[in-house]
Amino acid sequence: MSDTRSPITQFYNCRVLRDHALVEDCLYVQDGKIIDPAKMFWDEQRVPDVRVNCQGGIVSPGYIDLQINGAYGYDFSNDTDMIEEAVSNISKGLLLQGCTAYCPTTVSSRPEVYHKVLSHLGPRAGSIERGAAVLGAHIEGPFISPLKKGAHELATLRTAARGLADFDECYGLDNLRQHVAYVTMAPEVEGVLDAIPDLIAATGINISSGHSNATTAVANQAHRSGAKMITHLFNAMHA
Repeated sequence: MSDTRSPITQFYNCRVLRDHALVEDCLYVQDGKIIDPAKMFWDEQRVPDVRVNCQGGIVSPGYIDLQINGAYGYDFSNDTDMIEEAVSNISKGLLLQGCTAYCPTTVSSRPEVYHKVLSHLGPRAGSIERGAAVLGAHIEGPFISPLKKGAHELATLRTAARGLADFDECYGLDNLRQHVAYVTMAPEVEGVLDAIPDLIAATGINISSGHSNATTAVANQAHRSGAKMITHLFNAMHA
C-alpha cells in the first residue's frame, strides 16, 4: 500500500491505452504505482505534488527483455574487452525503443569469458541518462544439449558430472550470487538435474530449462527440483 504522505505525480496532456484505443487522459503515480485520483481528491483532499506535461505523448508500460545477446554493434559474449561500453550503449539504445529493463545474455562460452564479463552484467538501476535498467545476466549454456544447441558453439558445451563444482569452475558461484538473474540449462545433461537444488541453495538464482532434448518426465522432475522457467518454449521441442 502506498504511503499517503509520499509525493504524487500527475502526468497530463498524454495519451493512454484504454479498451484497445489511445485516449487522452491523465495518470497519477505514487511510489511507482498508478493510483486512483478519486481517493486522492476526495478522501485525502490532496492535489498532485508534481505535474508533468507529456505534450501529447503516449504513456505506457516499458518492455522487459529477458534475453538480449547484444545490439547496436555490441555482443555480450564476444566483446569482452569493451563490455562496460557495450552495456552502457545498449542500455541507452534500448530505452529509446521502449525497453525499460533487460537481462544481458551470454551464449555458451568458455569459463574465462564468464569470469571476465559477468561482473559487468549485474543489476543496475536505469534512468534517463543511464538507459534501461539491468536486471542481472541471463547465462544461456554451456550446460545444454548438443542436439538442441542452435547457434551455440558445440566445442563450448559441457556436462556437470561433478555437480556444483562444475558450475563453480565454469561461472564462479560468487558471480551467480551477485550478478546473474537466471541460467538456462538442459536438465537431461549429465549431472544437471541432480545439481539443480544445490545450485539454487548455494546461489539463489533462477533456473530455466532450455536448449533441451529432455523427455516430459525429466522436464517435470527438473521443475519439481526448482527449474521454474523455460527458455524458447515450444521451439524445436518434442511433439
